Amino acid sequence: MVGRGCLGVNLVVSDFLLVTVAFRPGYGQLPPNPAALDPPPATYAQGMLRSRSDARSSQLREVAGSWLQGPPRSAAGYPGERLGLPRTGRGSMASFGERLGAVVVDLAISSVIGLLLVRPTRVGQEQLWNLVSVAAFIVMTSVLTLTSGRTLGMRLAHLQIVRLDGGTVGPRAFVRQSLVAVLVPALIWNADQRGLHDRACHTAVVRVR
Repeated sequence: MVGRGCLGVNLVVSDFLLVTVAFRPGYGQLPPNPAALDPPPATYAQGMLRSRSDARSSQLREVAGSWLQGPPRSAAGYPGERLGLPRTGRGSMASFGERLGAVVVDLAISSVIGLLLVRPTRVGQEQLWNLVSVAAFIVMTSVLTLTSGRTLGMRLAHLQIVRLDGGTVGPRAFVRQSLVAVLVPALIWNADQRGLHDRACHTAVVRVR
């Protein structure tokens, strides 16, 4: 009797467990499709990093392409046309190479002047020589621009600095040449290949022949 009683209790407990499992929410349903789930956080983060990397690469390619192509061209057709300057010949806008060559000649002359005044043979005089050379460049080129509109380098390159309104450069020559000595303003061009130093002083460098 005791054995039959235990067997009956076991059957009742088993039936209770089966009923409990059968009525549990979600019992008998297929598991969700893993493909329908949201991507794991790691995959999502990798996608965001890849998108940002592609955007930065595109920006770097655009910047590199603009530097390789040089300054933007004037919408009018050629540098200086919207200023009323001819395309070629006398009075046309000087190219970057011509202006750079003139500046290199002026810098070389200024360096020689600095050597004559300082003679950096002792340790620690290199900085003084650099300062004297830059000061000589500003004074020399400003005085020549003020008096004749041309530096020594520009004479060799057959160039001249002119005011866009037809007047003389005047005292603005000191401002212009000081900006040239800084170098950065002279390297930021517009469509007419005029640097910030020319735009600030309303000047342009043109050919004289």
